Amino acid sequence: MQAMVPAEMQGRVLSVGRGLAWAAMPLGLAVAGPLSDIFGLRLWWVAGGLGMSVLGIAGRLTPGIANLEGRRQNQEAADLRAALEPTL
Repeated sequence: MQAMVPAEMQGRVLSVGRGLAWAAMPLGLAVAGPLSDIFGLRLWWVAGGLGMSVLGIAGRLTPGIANLEGRRQNQEAADLRAALEPTL
């Protein structure tokens, strides 16, 4: 994420991401506790692992996410060409 966010915005963007992650922890525990009591801890771990696997595969198959780094490199190359063009 740091490579995609301009330097002057990194503090704000990363602090929002960290705040959302910290806020999600108690919410996740509030959901996971009762569900593990109802369905059992083993089933909850398997379901969580499968869910994370599905999300990972979906992210890898989504072109906008899978090519995120390539788009940045293409944009940097275009910016460099545009900066050098007037001098050529």
